Amino acid sequence: MFGRQLIKIFALTPPTSDEQRACWAKACSSVFDILLEDFHIARPESRDEHLEIAVAVYILLYNIRIEGVLDRVDRTLSVFCHNLSIQDFTCIVNFVCKSLSQLDERSKEIIPLVHLATILMRDPPRSICLNIFNARSNLFADGSLFLRLNVLEFVATRCRDRPVTLRLPELSSIWVLITKMATGSTTHDQNTSVETFYNIISIASSLIRLRRDLVVLTIPHLGMVLRRLILSMKSPRTNLGARQSAIISKDLPIWVNASQPFGGDEGKALARLFESLATKTIPRTHVAYPSSSQKAESLAKPFSKHAAYVLKAYVQAVNDSLSTLPSPVRKELQPGLYALGGMMGDYARDALMASTTDAGEKTTLKQLWQEYEKQKYIGKG
Repeated sequence: MFGRQLIKIFALTPPTSDEQRACWAKACSSVFDILLEDFHIARPESRDEHLEIAVAVYILLYNIRIEGVLDRVDRTLSVFCHNLSIQDFTCIVNFVCKSLSQLDERSKEIIPLVHLATILMRDPPRSICLNIFNARSNLFADGSLFLRLNVLEFVATRCRDRPVTLRLPELSSIWVLITKMATGSTTHDQNTSVETFYNIISIASSLIRLRRDLVVLTIPHLGMVLRRLILSMKSPRTNLGARQSAIISKDLPIWVNASQPFGGDEGKALARLFESLATKTIPRTHVAYPSSSQKAESLAKPFSKHAAYVLKAYVQAVNDSLSTLPSPVRKELQPGLYALGGMMGDYARDALMASTTDAGEKTTLKQLWQEYEKQKYIGKG
């Protein structure tokens, strides 16, 4: 094939300067277009190999990272994949997933492959990469910040743009992945990643709004994620020693630096996520029901048995002897906490109070209930 011959020539003549590098990348992207066109006239027995070569060339172009070139290649590849047959699309997805499962985080190919998976899953007939992320969740949860963000953006795009294609096993994989990403770590990034926090919020929010029918079957997983998000907002108290600071850091995710706690904006985003649990929605599914039979419902009742555990995490975070929640965070969280309190009912709130033995935690709960009762009758919160 003409495109494959040109690729060999370019691969054997790498650029030696920045100016050559830019020209080389632009020319190589044009050769990539030719390579994709050659696929349509390739012999059936060589089509799989042709697709694997296209993936290899894409990785090469991604790592060159010339401004404008990658965007053009992404658009070209997106159109190409959209027109593939199911068999050919399955081949390229399987090749990408197999490659992801065999690489370690130090490999230069893993980030381009995750980015490529994002493109592939924009209009996919199948979804395999989510299962790979789950099978190697430790790699994707503890890898570099850039890798973690690419994985989360992939999942967020899938949940937001194609919720209909999600199935229960995939939802379980998503919960496991983001729970591990929100779990405490002994190592931490140099700076707190606000983008990671908002990506997790986006994933959970999309699932609650668009696939309530599946979320209701995985309520405990959702509760665990919400608990971890609250605990990730803790801030060390002043004048702590090195050992005490290390204790607090171990309870924070890898993407949260204890010296850079979250602020009011992040508290507001989490509160809105809590409030979305009480918002009535109609799930998006493949099955077409008559409009008269569709009933908008919320997750308030199913989640009512788990709301206490989320509130318990908040109370413990506020009264921790080594850490606390910053004042702006507590203020912005209030509407969301009121929404959780409204789901629980009087009996569950009394049970939570009775199960709390710490005096400080009891005081925090009493204040929270008092403020909740006040806002309930004046229409605030």
